[in-house]
Amino acid sequence: ACPRQLSCPPMSCPPMSLRATWYEIRDGRRHVVPYTHEFVSNTKGRWVGRKVLDVMRDEMLCSAEYLQEAVAAGRLTLNGGPCGAETVFRHGDRLVHEVVRTEPSVPAAPIGLLLEADDLLVLHKPAGVPVHHAGRYRRNTLVEILPHERPDLNLGGGGGGGGPGGSEQLKEEVDAQEGADGAARPRGVR
Repeated sequence: ACPRQLSCPPMSCPPMSLRATWYEIRDGRRHVVPYTHEFVSNTKGRWVGRKVLDVMRDEMLCSAEYLQEAVAAGRLTLNGGPCGAETVFRHGDRLVHEVVRTEPSVPAAPIGLLLEADDLLVLHKPAGVPVHHAGRYRRNTLVEILPHERPDLNLGGGGGGGGPGGSEQLKEEVDAQEGADGAARPRGVR
């Protein structure tokens, strides 16, 4: 396997009809159907003159067996062309590494909407659901699940496609009752 990956390009927002096929709910968990994803990287100065497979092995920690399989299957390309064992990086090259992603499952509990204002949403996010893309999570994140569960909020999608903006998390439990000004408050704060 190749545990480290290259940086991800921004995704365009997929239509809701496609998004509906992303998830399966089983045993109280939200599972993402495996999907193809491209990791894209432009050549770093330290890579120039080095073999692509050596860089993938040394910096991405990919095994020789995995790299042979990826090259044979055409999942490693440089500037749109096939990448071979002797392919060497030059300035301006663009490497694409195509993988099939299988994300860990997350709780399938619904995301609660505590407060909705013109430019503010206060949500109850189930524990175990990441807020944004990180590590092995991309589609099983709040910024991707919320537009799927609540298309009425017109959020678009995450991943750089016009989805929810910045987020802040309250680290304390929040009372279900609203404060005098209509804002949810951490317990004990009035």
